[in-house]
Amino acid sequence: MATTGLARKELIAIVIDTYYGWQNPRKAFINSARNLIRKKIEDLPLRVPEDKKENKEYINRYIDNHLEELLEEIYSEELTEAEKNYIKNFIEVGKALKREEYKVKKMMEEYLETEPMWQWLKNIKGISMVLAINLLRYFNIYKAKHPSSFWKYAGLHVKDGVAPKRTKGKKLDFNIEARCLLWKIADSFIKQRTPKYRDMYDRVKKKYLEQEYPKGYLASKFSKYTKEDTKLTPLHAELRARRYIAKQFLIDFWTEWRGREGLPVTPPYSAKFHSESQNKIEIHK
Repeated sequence: MATTGLARKELIAIVIDTYYGWQNPRKAFINSARNLIRKKIEDLPLRVPEDKKENKEYINRYIDNHLEELLEEIYSEELTEAEKNYIKNFIEVGKALKREEYKVKKMMEEYLETEPMWQWLKNIKGISMVLAINLLRYFNIYKAKHPSSFWKYAGLHVKDGVAPKRTKGKKLDFNIEARCLLWKIADSFIKQRTPKYRDMYDRVKKKYLEQEYPKGYLASKFSKYTKEDTKLTPLHAELRARRYIAKQFLIDFWTEWRGREGLPVTPPYSAKFHSESQNKIEIHK
């Protein structure tokens, strides 16, 4: 069995924080080089913000592996020797940081192999090592007697029919990092077309878009609706569907983890969730 308790949580935190400690500056250096090269090639002003582009196919030309080649292409005509060396140094620092990032990633992989839950998580399409180790970092199966404990910890519960949100001057009653993590997982499931969760997302989103509410109901719950509105906006339906699959994943994650640790499991809870979801869509943002 893997290291448990405080020591285990501290070890996970050290590994993942060290990983981000190398990754974040690596991205900053490489992105700076990419930005300079692209603006030189496309003759764009360096310090003027750009309008957002709907079509982002152009990004494929400026992936990390192409930067040095592009730099050589524009050197003689677009860049001075000093400018070239400046951008080249950014790329070299980024590559050096990436090597260190890779070393920590190998440490992460070695650690995860000691965790029983990794054997389950790694078989779920869309769950990377980084997502998996963050799940083990933020959630504590020994403190969660029910799946709803995970929901509440990640801010996926509801209060008076709506999701909790940040309120100025008021302390959050959930972990914002855990919530961000579950949004990333839901996004990954959708993009990777993860079996079960992507199908669930499509089905539930369709229900949310089709469902009609009495006049005034949505306005009474959410400030962006009028009294005449009877259907959710596409964005609202989208966010609800993502939230729904994140909650379902936490049920599956909780159930599997409790079982592997030999802790009591409450199967009726999951069954009840599935049964209710066939006939009723819960109300939340």
